[in-house]
Amino acid sequence: MVAFALTVAAASLMLALGAVRTSEARSSAQSARSTLEQVRSEAERVLELRGRSQTVALGAQPQGDAFQRVNETLAACGLVSTRVESVTPSGDRALSGSDGTSARRVQTFRVVLSPILLDELGSFLDRWRREHRLWTVIGVDLTPVSNRGATDGTFRATLTASAVYVRGQTEGEHPGMEPTP
Repeated sequence: MVAFALTVAAASLMLALGAVRTSEARSSAQSARSTLEQVRSEAERVLELRGRSQTVALGAQPQGDAFQRVNETLAACGLVSTRVESVTPSGDRALSGSDGTSARRVQTFRVVLSPILLDELGSFLDRWRREHRLWTVIGVDLTPVSNRGATDGTFRATLTASAVYVRGQTEGEHPGMEPTP
């Protein structure tokens, strides 16, 4: 009888341990599925972004007042409380081709906007993308703006925009490119 009771107790213990392991395995599998879905979503977004093409201008270096363009876009979005802290040209440089020589060049500038909310920044970037196709925003750096130690959801946004152009080429030589606006 004692042997039977010990056998039943051992079997019950084994069943309990099995149930705990099964529960842990289910939890681990659910976590892995969740991570898989997140990684899959992010990978699809990366592939979508990589598939986009940047508009390229033909002819002379893109000109125009970046400060004015930024202010016009802010005004068109109704962002009168956001101010342009600075607009800094980052220069103009050659982009090398596969043979090491190319007439392709890139011009960049940085702009700092503050204070700006995330939804306002999204509106600005959407409008910028539609109205200034030649100037692609290639970098966004956000820093929370604190008001006496308490954050109110506003940020200081540093944006980097670039324009690619082909110097010294005619439109007939590169039919897929847009002329300089």
